[in-house]
Amino acid sequence: MKNYYNHYNELLQGRCKNSRRLENNTYVQRRDSDIVIKYHDTDIIRFKDDEKTIIVDCSDFRTVTTRQRLSAYLPVNVSQKNYIWYIGKDRNNQALFFDGIELNYNGDIISDPKLVQYKEDKKTIKIKKDINKYCNALIKFIDKNGVPMPNSGDCWDCSMRTENNITLGDSTNNHSHLLEHIKENYIHGSLIYNALTEAGYNAGFIMRIGRCNDMIKRSVRKYLIKRLVK
Repeated sequence: MKNYYNHYNELLQGRCKNSRRLENNTYVQRRDSDIVIKYHDTDIIRFKDDEKTIIVDCSDFRTVTTRQRLSAYLPVNVSQKNYIWYIGKDRNNQALFFDGIELNYNGDIISDPKLVQYKEDKKTIKIKKDINKYCNALIKFIDKNGVPMPNSGDCWDCSMRTENNITLGDSTNNHSHLLEHIKENYIHGSLIYNALTEAGYNAGFIMRIGRCNDMIKRSVRKYLIKRLVK
């Protein structure tokens, strides 16, 4: 059985004791006493310092490349069918994937069985599919027109804020306006600004330079999923 913690601990030595590049946008890094595989801005795999536990969590950033990275650095394979992710050693030994699932170094799932049986319903699958389509349309819009800046003509639930600097939509926990944006492919600067800010970026700077499409897409997708997927 491969000791993943020790394997990556040996890579993190000398000048690269805290971070080492593995491949494009992918790094192995230290997180306190744990070791993680970081893809873009997300710690998708965490090897606990107990040297037997692996936590997999892609923060719902589910792309083809994310699956490839997970399969490359885990003792199991992550696959997809009908927009649903599965994780397991082979096709006859798979479980539904969910963020935060725990494995051992043999690739056995050690999470609570009740969690492993979790299944996304058709409505959730459709919403995620619609969000992906919206984000793809968003990038096509940006490629053609540039990044739209927030303005007074944007959706009020996205652009207006309370005294506590919370958007009107979030303050009332009413996100039906976001569903309408997705349905109508309504793209505006306030939504992008809110998503980037929530992701911890300097939204104004990113929107002005307009060369961070992947970052914008990830942030908007995560922002919408957080509010629309229960």
